[in-house]
Parts: sequence; C-alpha cells; structure tokens
Amino acid sequence: MSPEQISALAGAILALVFEYLPWLKEWFEQQPANTKRYIMLGMMVGIVAVIFGYGCVVPVKEVWACDVYGAGEALIALLMAIVANQGLYRLLPKKS
Repeated sequence: MSPEQISALAGAILALVFEYLPWLKEWFEQQPANTKRYIMLGMMVGIVAVIFGYGCVVPVKEVWACDVYGAGEALIALLMAIVANQGLYRLLPKKS
C-alpha cells in the first residue's frame, strides 16, 4: 500500500472507531462540535506525520522522501485522510 492509501484508510478507520466503540463514542459525543473537529484533525495530522517521519528515519522506497516534495505529498495524503474520514463518518448509520 502507498502512504496515501494508508493515510486514507487510517482516516476511515478513525471514523469507525469513534462511531462504534461505545465508551469512546459516549465521550466523543459530549464534546462541542469544534472540539470534535480538532480531535479528528489532530489525529489525522499525527498519523500523516508519523508516516512522513518514518520516511525520514528509515529511507524506504514506498514512503515519502524527506524533502519539500515529500512534504507536499504528505499534505495531499492528509487531505485524502480528511475526505475519507468525514465521508465515511457521514455515511455510517447512526445508532439510536
């Protein structure tokens, strides 16, 4: 899998985790709307940062280069993760 695919998959998994883990869902639902957005954004930034950092520490062909171009690709992957996260979150059936 490419780093872009991994970040999009991670964004989708985050949506599933925050929707279907009962204790996490209860805590998350109590947060104000902006706090929820910042939590999701922060977690996705963290995931992409870890993947980018991994490419800087361990120069692997499949991970982004540790340069300006790699950072640009990481930004695109972050946008893909956000789209996957929010798209799946809106499509998931809500438990009543």
